[in-house]
Amino acid sequence: MEGLSPVVQVVTVSDWPAIVTGIITGIVGLAGIGGTLWSGKRSINAEKAHSQREEKKQVYASCMAAFSNASMLIAKRHTHEEFGGGPEKPPLTDEYAEAISALLAKVTEVQLIAPLNISSIADRAYSLTLASNKDLDKFNESREARKELIMAMRADLGESV
Repeated sequence: MEGLSPVVQVVTVSDWPAIVTGIITGIVGLAGIGGTLWSGKRSINAEKAHSQREEKKQVYASCMAAFSNASMLIAKRHTHEEFGGGPEKPPLTDEYAEAISALLAKVTEVQLIAPLNISSIADRAYSLTLASNKDLDKFNESREARKELIMAMRADLGESV
């Protein structure tokens, strides 16, 4: 071991460009990886938001269809006398009971996914729809509540109101 002298590597001025180039390449590589990860996350978030919006739109549409069905049956019952059915309103039918049951299910779905203001309006519209079966004035109020509900739903979906 006596004959071996330690080797010392000396960096000369001409080696610095190669070292700096290596460092820059490493930084650019890391930035590229970071950018790819950020872009991927952003894309996933956009897809998730679009999917949630479409799901919400489906729930809102089915809720409004259930309101329309129940309201049509109530209107038919209120207009029974006008079309020669006699002064007595027809009894509530199984069809009406099913429509109200379906409406409650749809309103509950809306209450699970919608903002609080929409949930409140949906609940009020549902209560007025039930009351409108006996009171024609409540029928008009329920129609106004449904209009308000549609406007709130459209705003929540980012549609023009």
